[in-house]
Amino acid sequence: SQKRKRKERESMESWPDCPEEEFRKETYYCHILGAQRVGWEEEICGICRRFLPACQKEKRLEEAFSFAREAHRGQMRKGTKIPYLIHLIRTWHYTVIMEGDLEEQQAALLHDVLEDTPVKAQALYERFGRKVLRLVVGESEYKREDKSAQETWKLRKMETIERMRCRLGKEQEHAAMRIAFADKLANLYSMWFEYRLTGERMWDKFNQKKNLCTVGITEKWVKYLHNILMAVQRCLCSKNIGNIIRRFFTMKFKCINEMEQICFDDSEISEFRLQERQMEFTFNGATIKAGNSQNARLQDMYCNTIILQLENADVVRVMKEGMKYYDADGNLQKEIADEDVPAPAQTAVFKRIAKGKIFTVVTAEADSGYAYEFGIDVPREDDEEETDTFWLCVICEKTVATWERYSSPAES
Repeated sequence: SQKRKRKERESMESWPDCPEEEFRKETYYCHILGAQRVGWEEEICGICRRFLPACQKEKRLEEAFSFAREAHRGQMRKGTKIPYLIHLIRTWHYTVIMEGDLEEQQAALLHDVLEDTPVKAQALYERFGRKVLRLVVGESEYKREDKSAQETWKLRKMETIERMRCRLGKEQEHAAMRIAFADKLANLYSMWFEYRLTGERMWDKFNQKKNLCTVGITEKWVKYLHNILMAVQRCLCSKNIGNIIRRFFTMKFKCINEMEQICFDDSEISEFRLQERQMEFTFNGATIKAGNSQNARLQDMYCNTIILQLENADVVRVMKEGMKYYDADGNLQKEIADEDVPAPAQTAVFKRIAKGKIFTVVTAEADSGYAYEFGIDVPREDDEEETDTFWLCVICEKTVATWERYSSPAES
C-alpha cells in the first residue's frame, strides 16, 4: 500500500496541473479526482477549478472531501463516465452560493455517503460531529434493500417531497433545505448538460423509464423543475438560485480553434457581422464532427444554430469568382475572370453574405494565428434564382464556435 501511494505521488509530480485554457488537450494530473486526464471537459474541469482553491484554503473542507472521495471511489454518475465526485462538488458549489456555512459545505460533500456507500452513521459522527451527521441523514433516502430500485422509486421520491414540505417555513430547517436543493440543482445541471448531448435518449437509463410518457416529457420536466426551484428561491429568499436556473437553460457547447472538427458545407448563413476586427457568423445546418472536443457521441452530429466568432480578424481578400459559359457542344463561349473586390465595395458584399450559403471552408497557411478561406454562394440581387460565388479570406488570432444542443446524427 505504501509503495502504491509513493508511486502515485511520483506520478503526480511528473504530470502538469489542470489546463488553464479550455482548448488545451494535453495529459495532466487532476488533483481533485486523483487521476490522470486528457484535455478540458466542461462538466468536470469547470467545477474542479472552482473547488480546488477552497479545498486548499480550508482544512475541514479538504478533510470532508477526502473522506467522500475514498467512500465513493470508483463510482460514476448513472449511465455516464462522469466521476460521482463531480456531483458532490457541484452540490457543495450551490451550497456556497446559497451562503451555507462550513458545516453545511461539509455535509454537501458527504450527503450521499450513508445512502450509497458502506459508511455508517457512527463513523460520520465521530469524524465530523452532530450537525453534519444530522444534515447528511436528512438528505439520505431509505432504499429498502430487500426491494429493487424500480419498486421503491415512487415511494422514495414521495418521502423526499414530504421531508421538504415539512421544512417549508421553518427557519431552523433552512440549512437542510439548502443542501437538499443544492443536490437537486446539481442533478438538474447534469441532466440538462447530458440532454444537450444525447437528446431524448437520456431518459433510457432511469428506473421509471417504462412508466414515462415520452411525448413532451422534456418540456414537462423542465417546467416542473423550474417551478419547484423558483418556489425554493422564494422560501430561502435567495436571488442566487434564480440566476443559477437561468444559466442552466442558456448553457452552450463551446469549442476553441477546432475549425477542422466542424463541417460548414451547405450551411445557411442567417447573420453576418464585422465590427472592430470581430467577425461573427450565425449558421444553420452545420455538422459537429466526431473528433470535436464537445462531441461525446463519437459520430458526426448535426447541431442547431451555431455561432462562429473570429477574434482580432483581418480581411485579407474578398474575391468574386469568375464564370465560364459553354454552348451545347461544349465550346467555350465566354469567360469572366476572378475579380478582387476593392475595400470600398466590400461592405456591400458583407451585407449580401448574410443571405448566403457556405459551400466550403479551407484552412490556409499563415505566419501567425489562423487563416481561413470561406467559399460562399450568394443570391444575385437582380435574380435570386442565380448565385454569385465569393471567397472571403480571413486571418484571425482565435476562433470560438458555440451552439446549444445537437439535433440528430449526420448521414454517413
